[in-house]
Amino acid sequence: MKKHTALIDFCKGLALGAGFLPGVSMATVGFFVNIYEKLVNGIKGLKSDFKNSFKTILPIGLGAVISSLAVIIAVYFIFGLAPFLIVCICAGVTLGCLPLLIKEIKDKPMNAKETVLGVFSFIIAALIGVLSFLAAKYGWFSMEEAFLNPNGNIWLYFIIPVIGFVAAVACLIPGISGSMILFVAGVYNPLVNLYISSDSAPSMLHDTSRLGPGIIITLELLLGILIGIIATGSFMSSLLKNNRRMTFIVAVGLVLGSIVSMFLNNEMYSKFYSSFDISTSLFQLILGPVLLAILLISLLFIIKYKGKKDSQSQR
Repeated sequence: MKKHTALIDFCKGLALGAGFLPGVSMATVGFFVNIYEKLVNGIKGLKSDFKNSFKTILPIGLGAVISSLAVIIAVYFIFGLAPFLIVCICAGVTLGCLPLLIKEIKDKPMNAKETVLGVFSFIIAALIGVLSFLAAKYGWFSMEEAFLNPNGNIWLYFIIPVIGFVAAVACLIPGISGSMILFVAGVYNPLVNLYISSDSAPSMLHDTSRLGPGIIITLELLLGILIGIIATGSFMSSLLKNNRRMTFIVAVGLVLGSIVSMFLNNEMYSKFYSSFDISTSLFQLILGPVLLAILLISLLFIIKYKGKKDSQSQR
């Protein structure tokens, strides 16, 4: 691979870090910067041509990892200060990228089967957030407590690799956000708390009793993510090749459903709704929708301009 191409792919990989904003789909961002299909094809090719495929995905992966870590840390600190504001920004980005998916299916009207599939996808994505919201509201379970005492909650060691797998799968499916999976599962903040101390929990570097369980949880999560990426990359490459239209219909439904999950999930309940006070939250309620609209309009304009430029270059 030429150095120039590798640098461009690295920069596009950096953009994928936006997929760790709550509710923002990494795959959708990948379509926006025109790197998604190259990434999933590269992952699929690891089985047949490991060396060249690895060279293809390496700069993309490095960029994605670096920016994802930065985004995760930023969201961790900022979300606690202005959760509704952050969610509105993420919703604006998500809705702004939606035309990239819609253009793949607007060539003809949707039939009954496609409509049902799209609606079902919307319901599934919305329910993920709504159910986690209800779980937090009615105290069905607490991941933060489980992370503080994993040896007393052995089940945690069994579900962490599953969560990592599902989050990785979500990262590569257009319309679904891997970070939102971590949010609605209630593990986003507890995971970060393993490495960064907070008021509610010391990190494993500050509390040596958390070091052993923290390392095990980290390795399990990475294993789940690795398996999820390899499995889903190959699957999505084949799906886009053989059933592209249906794939994007599902993706659009998932995107719209994820908007509901952005505003209704356990993290939003614990950080915003449960302690809601109009005097301290008014600026978020006013500024949030404004930023959402600005981002939405800006991205729609950029996508429209990019589409015209691409069509002119093809003539």
